[in-house]
Amino acid sequence: MQGWIKPKIPNRILLVIFIIAIAGYFLVANFKTRVQNPAYPEQVAAAETMLEAMEVLREVSRERGFGVSRDLDPNQTGLIGQEFTELTTSTGYIDSKRTSTNPDFAALMVKYFRDAGLKKGDYVGIGGSGSFPSLILASLCAVKILELRPIIIYSVGASMYGATIPGWTFIDMLDALNREGIFQYRVVAVSMGGVEDRARGFFRENRELMLEIMEKSGAEIIYEDELIDSIERRKEIYTEESDGGGIACFVNIGGASANYGTTLLSLNISPGLIKERAISTDDPERGLIFDYLDKGVPVVHLLNIRSIASREGIPIDPVPFPSPGTSGVYFEDSHPRSLIIFLLSVLVVVPVSAERIFRKKDQGQKNSASREK
Repeated sequence: MQGWIKPKIPNRILLVIFIIAIAGYFLVANFKTRVQNPAYPEQVAAAETMLEAMEVLREVSRERGFGVSRDLDPNQTGLIGQEFTELTTSTGYIDSKRTSTNPDFAALMVKYFRDAGLKKGDYVGIGGSGSFPSLILASLCAVKILELRPIIIYSVGASMYGATIPGWTFIDMLDALNREGIFQYRVVAVSMGGVEDRARGFFRENRELMLEIMEKSGAEIIYEDELIDSIERRKEIYTEESDGGGIACFVNIGGASANYGTTLLSLNISPGLIKERAISTDDPERGLIFDYLDKGVPVVHLLNIRSIASREGIPIDPVPFPSPGTSGVYFEDSHPRSLIIFLLSVLVVVPVSAERIFRKKDQGQKNSASREK
């Protein structure tokens, strides 16, 4: 069966087509322009809100005697904790923690929420580990600007340099921000976090302290014997707090077992916004990410922070922070449509014209041969 381009087209014509295609690719790539994202004003507003919140946290942290380390926290955010305390449940990397404090992540959350199709008044389930208090803050800044409704379940356990300071967990941070009028949100439930959601980490004697923190929060305490029960209770809370309608998006922050799961497939979950299920498992300890994706609920998975930052145009571990509205996360590439149309036209016209020319040539040769006979 012959195609629409016969194999009798000379190699030199095919070479010309190939050269045009390659040249066109580089032309389009080099003539791209940056344009603001459609949600640019909201992104800037969310980032500025996060900057304002960090000013509050910095001052309150100092007033309470926790201080702000210039070595660990050169941008003075008040969101970087100590390496090892009774609340430390796993390892962590200081550059990832500092990268996550960039207000550009609030802008990124606006982008993710918009891309997920969220609208004013939608409920957002936030499963926040103490590992990244900055990303819980970034999510709430985006929620505020977009007028969404957050349902926060917080895990007290944290990886190194997260909210590891007793008395300065995200529960305390949120309380300070509420008092200053930045937010009016609450943590609806708390758990220990860590392995199996039972604070299994570096310190065995930390459970009493965590229970004390949880009881002081005034939120519902999730303290189940089995991880699957912790997972189920979270789902119930998200449903109850959303007036039975369910959440429109689930945000996982960190690697809390109940949210992230304990299966090997959890390691294959792509960080960032996930709108469609790519992998699935029936393991009862698969975590809320899998549950919500199975239900068609978009998920924002905030882990592997350096990878997310690199992909989304956010500087890694910058000092100082870039001004809101200047990083790549606020923009998207636009390619010249007229040039693309022209190049596609050339790529169509050249082979079609060549096919017609050589078809006429073949027909002429056949007619000549017939006359000779």
